[in-house]
Amino acid sequence: MSSSRPAWVDTQDASFPQFVLWCLGALGVEVQAEASGVYRLEVPLAGTGAEPAPPHPYAHLAGRRIRFAAGDAVGDGAVEQVALDSPLMHWLRGELAGPALPLQAVAARQPLTVHELTSQLFAPYVVEGGHAHLAGCTLEDRPFLRLSFIGGTSGASAPPLVHCFGATDGTLVSADLIDNLELHQLAVPSWRVPTLDRAVIEQWISVIRQRCAARAGADAGTLLAVTVVWCRYAEGKLTFSIGLKSVDVSFGGWARLLADGRVQPPPYTCPLTGLSSYRLTTTDDGRITVVEAIAVCAASGRRVLTQDLECCAVTGRHVLPAHLQTCPVSGQRALSSLFRMCPMCRQQVSPSGLEGDRCRACQRLSATTKADPRMARILGAFPKLDRWQRWKMAETQSAHILVGASFWHRVLLVVDKQTLDVLHVAGGTRWSGRWSEATAVQRDEWIG
Repeated sequence: MSSSRPAWVDTQDASFPQFVLWCLGALGVEVQAEASGVYRLEVPLAGTGAEPAPPHPYAHLAGRRIRFAAGDAVGDGAVEQVALDSPLMHWLRGELAGPALPLQAVAARQPLTVHELTSQLFAPYVVEGGHAHLAGCTLEDRPFLRLSFIGGTSGASAPPLVHCFGATDGTLVSADLIDNLELHQLAVPSWRVPTLDRAVIEQWISVIRQRCAARAGADAGTLLAVTVVWCRYAEGKLTFSIGLKSVDVSFGGWARLLADGRVQPPPYTCPLTGLSSYRLTTTDDGRITVVEAIAVCAASGRRVLTQDLECCAVTGRHVLPAHLQTCPVSGQRALSSLFRMCPMCRQQVSPSGLEGDRCRACQRLSATTKADPRMARILGAFPKLDRWQRWKMAETQSAHILVGASFWHRVLLVVDKQTLDVLHVAGGTRWSGRWSEATAVQRDEWIG
């Protein structure tokens, strides 16, 4: 769901005093709660860091316990009220600006192990006749930068608190991602987080601060704290096996979103068809694909890829190409079982290529001359044919059909268009429509 809030927002679930308590915890200062919103802490000893600590109002109390009030609790002479100009805040702001900072935090709800992701990673997939396993997965801590600003007047016990989140590419983090990763619910890391170069952090702070001010239309306030927030990003590979074959799906995403099922790993994309799906299966010859890419050959019943099938022009059934034949007359692809032999030219033709008792080519023979380039080529290959005075010709996609006539006899010749191989020779009389296949002697006499 999209949000209308800007990328930097007032935190609604954490007041200024609560934020102060969080900062103390992130600094490693032990804070213990007493009744009615009163807390106590032990002031760290000054000068124990890498560099000398700057003077602050509690320097003389180093090592002693201090009581302070947060929220609606009212301070008295022994209990200090948390406010912008209170001694505790002066000390805290000095600590937050120390050279060892920024603060380190992690989003509170994050998977700590790959095992916490596994069930959700596999949930979308269905593998027919096979199984899936995690081939590899890494959890990497990736940083966001949080700038925490305060505004208001001195003495205010609950000044406005504004957080601005930035990504490593210098852009502000969207409100949607802030919500989805729950970046308003942070915890002190319980594991060792990566170390960032100080110069890189300072440049990052400068860029995000400018972006935040530009988005706000004015200065967001006084920068109180800088926090590097670590979120775990998962990357890995799922392997799906069916029989002896296997395929992989690579995935990546924020671990929290993957574990919650709010983000799913991508579907498997079949390289053979380009189709994507979470349902995997195989063809009968063992190729792994998606269910949506599977079809059944209407002639053999085999499970194959839809793209492997062709449509029979006569029946409309989808079958493997091995069950189809190209009609030399119509050029259409049709089931081989439907083809019939033309009684005249002896070519196998589909029903659409037949016309009456003969194929359409034989029905439409037309007169030609020996000067026709096609005839000239054939006569050059078979000089004995020159004895026949009159010729008619037709052609199919694969053959020439020729009928030569003299005063009394006729000859029928079917020749391959490419090779001029003789496919059929028959003889007949001028006044008869019947043809008789030539004997070996007749073939030699007529065409050599």
